[in-house]
Amino acid sequence: MNTNNAGHSQRSIAKRVLVSAAIVAAFALTAAGLQACETSKGFGKDMQKLGDKIENKAEEEQND
Repeated sequence: MNTNNAGHSQRSIAKRVLVSAAIVAAFALTAAGLQACETSKGFGKDMQKLGDKIENKAEEEQND
């Protein structure tokens, strides 16, 4: 009878470990996704600044 309970207990512990690992993985993926979003946002701002500089230079050349 104790053998049956021991097997059930081991499965329960294994299940808890797997659930915990899945939760940690979900948080890690969410954090990585948010970091990528911030990187993309920064890249967009840099491209906007570059576009503004090109536009200003083109206007200067037209006025000369």
